[in-house]
Amino acid sequence: MVGVEGPALGWPLSPSGLLSLAVLLPLALLPGATASFGLPCRGLSRLDRALLGAVLTPFFVAAALMLLKAVGLPFGSAARVVMASCSVGLVLTVWRLRTEPRQPGDRGALAAVGVVACIFAGVLWWSWFSRGETHFSSLHAMHHAELVYAVTKPGAIPENPMLAGVPLRYPFLGHYYWAWLGWCLDVNPLVLWERTALVWFGVTALTYYRAGLALGLRPWFAVLGVVILLAGNSPFELVRSLFADPLGPGGPVRYGAYLQKFSAFNLMLFALPGLAGVLLLSLHVLRGAADRSWLVLLALVTLAAGAVYPILFPFSLALAGLPLVLPGISLRTRRDVLAVLGLTGAAFAAIMLFFIGSRGRVPLDAWQLGFAASKLGEMALALGPFLLIALPELNAGLRRLDPRTLLLAAIVALGAGFYVVVPLPSLNEYKAVYVAMLGAGLLAARSLDLRIGLRDVQVIAAVALLTPLVAALDLARFDRLFAGHPKAREPAESERRASVSPWRLDSFWLEPRAGSPEAGWTTAIRERTRPDTVVVSPPGPDPVSSLTRRSEYVTRWRRGAGRVGFGYRARVWTVDVRGSPLATFRGRAQIQNTVYARSDQPARFRAAAAALVALGRPVAVYFPSADAPFPRFLEREQVGREIWSDATSSIRQLDPADES
Repeated sequence: MVGVEGPALGWPLSPSGLLSLAVLLPLALLPGATASFGLPCRGLSRLDRALLGAVLTPFFVAAALMLLKAVGLPFGSAARVVMASCSVGLVLTVWRLRTEPRQPGDRGALAAVGVVACIFAGVLWWSWFSRGETHFSSLHAMHHAELVYAVTKPGAIPENPMLAGVPLRYPFLGHYYWAWLGWCLDVNPLVLWERTALVWFGVTALTYYRAGLALGLRPWFAVLGVVILLAGNSPFELVRSLFADPLGPGGPVRYGAYLQKFSAFNLMLFALPGLAGVLLLSLHVLRGAADRSWLVLLALVTLAAGAVYPILFPFSLALAGLPLVLPGISLRTRRDVLAVLGLTGAAFAAIMLFFIGSRGRVPLDAWQLGFAASKLGEMALALGPFLLIALPELNAGLRRLDPRTLLLAAIVALGAGFYVVVPLPSLNEYKAVYVAMLGAGLLAARSLDLRIGLRDVQVIAAVALLTPLVAALDLARFDRLFAGHPKAREPAESERRASVSPWRLDSFWLEPRAGSPEAGWTTAIRERTRPDTVVVSPPGPDPVSSLTRRSEYVTRWRRGAGRVGFGYRARVWTVDVRGSPLATFRGRAQIQNTVYARSDQPARFRAAAAALVALGRPVAVYFPSADAPFPRFLEREQVGREIWSDATSSIRQLDPADES
């Protein structure tokens, strides 16, 4: 956004950017290291412990903050307690490093994974840099920033900041982690997510590499598996984007490779490394590491991955549960075969029921069946090349009933099958594609290693060739998606950017620049009202909840002039995404219309005032015009008091005591 004050866009290459990453790395590891380095788990390498510690960190931090807030601590005090508790993880990490010997490994292959990860991280950074400052507020960035601020308010379960008093029904544990980091480091969430994206992208690449080694791959084939995972269906995406709307059904923004989900502010930054962590431990369990400490760590990582991103929780459970039963199945009798088929069917049915219960549906009519058929074609084109490479391994592994091949094949089948069969609101079933890619990537790499028999030098050459090629394809795709394709932008973006005042991003709290139209009244609400005050303002483009640090009575914006950083209509965010009752939203929208009516309507004004006071919390009503009839009615009826005014606008506060 033009005029945004904040850090320079080139921060990853600046000394301050490198310093912030150096500070972020231990804060990404130490909270979760309490478990990953504290549990015995004999045979688990130091690197595996560090990666799993990072996977556990968002869940551990969120759980600790929620517990401390539940017993009455304000967020700032709770954040300091959690920061102090990182010393426990530090002590356990140092102790484990001093008492356990270093395991041998191929340092060249590990360095190659680091180089591959850095190249793709550079693609991410360039996609942000080339978009200019607009990436701070593009896509759904303000939606997530608003929830980061929401979790800092009293109460373990936050309310929907778009509809005060209504509990939030949207995953928010990851936002607790962003809030903790942002609060302690004084970094704005709209800037912080980029830094966490780079860190957790690296965690994902390294964890998947370690999963390849746990599968039994030679080191350079494990590196190739990482490149395959990051490649995803990039070639297919790029070709498709030339002929289809990137934001429409079937567009590459929904069926993208893993890099896609690290390019925007979203919770899958934590979910994807979580899934890779579950896969890593599951493969270790299949190799015989099944004592109690391993199973405890597997349960914790599975819970962490699912709790941070519930849509993928059933897949995490399947990925963790299958290794516990596969080694004990011989498939020598018809009963064993039926047992495996029944187990797979039960897992798939359980996943379907989980999602159908959360507003999903099954394709029953002709249109839905046709849509399922089209998605089957999408899935075949997306995964087909990798499954063709994996065909020799699938054939040999399934014939000899190799538990590791069975596990990977089951994950591909569950992810692909769910994506085709179960439509979810906003097409969210596309996230099952990422589950399927976890299995397809390692199956392809294992087939190249064991069945096709490539030599190490050939694999090194393939990695050296494919990495810049796939990176170039991703750069072209991001350019097509964010710049070259006009439909990829938010609706009426150019019109809205002209009407939205610039914000300051140089501290944790989002603030308008001095002298901007909303600076006066939002500052007055922050400084002159209680934190639990509810804000009533007319429909507009400004992120009122984030700027005032208060929840809104109802959030709406005018048609064709929406709110930057959201992308959908307000009703979609409030009701469909955050799970608030539609009747409550509509009722409050009617009261908002009454409050800002242009004619005197005493009966309706009296009902609106009663509804606002009935909230049982202070209500600050902002009036942008001095001649609005509703504040004159309140003054005439002696309801509330004026707490701020300037030449054209005013704020009037209503308290629960005004109910009489």
